[in-house]
Amino acid sequence: MNSFWLISLSGFFVLAGYNFIRSVSVPVFIEMFGKGRIIEAQAVMGVALVVTLYLYNLMLSKLGPKKTLFFTQLFFAIFFSLGTLAAIYKIGPIIYAINVFKEIYIVMIVEQIWSYFNSTFHGKKHKLYVGIMTGVASFGPILSGFGASWISDHWHPYALFFLTGVFLLPSLLFMNIAYRHQPVDEIKSTKVEKFGIKEFHRFPILKLLFILVVFSQVLGTLSMLNFQIHMADQFPDVAKQTSEYGSFYSYINLYAGIFQFFAAPLLLKFLAPGYLLLIVILANCGLQYFAFFSPSFSLIMYSALFFKSLDYSLFRCVKETFYESLTYDARFRSKQLIDVFGYRMAGSLFNTVLGVVKVSIPAIEQFLPIMGVATATGWLFSFAFLARRFGVLKR
Repeated sequence: MNSFWLISLSGFFVLAGYNFIRSVSVPVFIEMFGKGRIIEAQAVMGVALVVTLYLYNLMLSKLGPKKTLFFTQLFFAIFFSLGTLAAIYKIGPIIYAINVFKEIYIVMIVEQIWSYFNSTFHGKKHKLYVGIMTGVASFGPILSGFGASWISDHWHPYALFFLTGVFLLPSLLFMNIAYRHQPVDEIKSTKVEKFGIKEFHRFPILKLLFILVVFSQVLGTLSMLNFQIHMADQFPDVAKQTSEYGSFYSYINLYAGIFQFFAAPLLLKFLAPGYLLLIVILANCGLQYFAFFSPSFSLIMYSALFFKSLDYSLFRCVKETFYESLTYDARFRSKQLIDVFGYRMAGSLFNTVLGVVKVSIPAIEQFLPIMGVATATGWLFSFAFLARRFGVLKR
C-alpha cells in the first residue's frame, strides 16, 4: 500500500472521529453549563492553544515529525475516551476541557498529516492528489455523521466520546506505516524553534495565507456560533441536538467531498490558485448577505454548512498548493502557526471580545448576522489588496 492511500485512510479515521466529538460535545456542554458559556469556553481555547502549540514545537525539535504525530494522537485517543465516563457521572471539568480541546486536536493532527503529504508529493502529483486525498478522507465524516445520528437516536450520545478515541488509533497506525514506508527528512534541534516565524520573511506568501485564514475563521466562528445558538433554541433535547448535529456534519462533508473529487482537481488544472480563493470568498459573501436579509433557521444553517464545506474543500486544497515547494520549517512549523494558531486563535480572540462586550450588551448574539456581513466584506477587500501585492492570480 503506497503512501497516498495510507495518508488518505489516516485522514478518513481521524475526521470520522472528529464528527463524533463535535456532534456530542456542544450539546453535553450546554446541558452542564448552559449556552451562555459557549463564548467563554471558546475564549479559554486561546490560552490552551498557545500552550499546545509550544509543546508541539518542543516535541518536533526533540522527537521529529513521526514521533510527534504518534504521541499527539495517542494522548488525545485516551483523553477523549474519558469523555463517556465524564458525561455519565457529570464531571464538569473534563467536559469543559474536551469542549476546549476538540477544536485544537483536530487541526494539530490534520495539519501534521498535511505536512507529511506536502513533503511527499510535489508538482503535478501534488495538484492531482490534493483533491482526491481530501475527497477520500471526507467519506469518514460523512459516514460517521450519519452514524452519530443513529447512535444518538437508538443508543446513547455519550458513547460518541469513546468512539472518538477509538477512531484515532487506526489513524495513528496508518501514519506510522506511511512514515516507515516513505520517510521524510527530520530536522531535530537542541532548542525550541520560534514557531517557524523566520520563514515568513523568506516566503511572503505565508503572510498572505495567515491573513486570509484569520479572516476566514472569524467568519466561520460567527457562522457557527449563530447556528449553535439557534440550534439550542430549536432542539432543546440533548439527544435530538446530537442527532441533528450528526446529520449536519455529514452533509458538510458530503458537499465537501463533491468539491474535492470534482471541482478542485479540475479547477486547479485550468486556474491559478488565487482565482479559486476568490471563488470561495465571493460564495461566502453571498451566503452571509442572504442569511442577514432573511434570517431564518434554515438560511443560518445553510450559511454555516456551505462555509464549512468550502473551507474543507476548495479553500483547503488551494492553501496546500502553496506549501509543497517550501522548506521543512515552513511545512512543519510555519504551517502549524498558520493552520493551527491562525485557525483557532482568530476564533478564540474574537470570542474573548464578544465575551467582554456581552457583559455590557447581554443580547450581543442578535448582532452576529451583521458582524458576518462585515467580516465577509473585509475578507474580500483584504484578498483584493493582498492578491495584487503577492501576485497569486498569476499561474
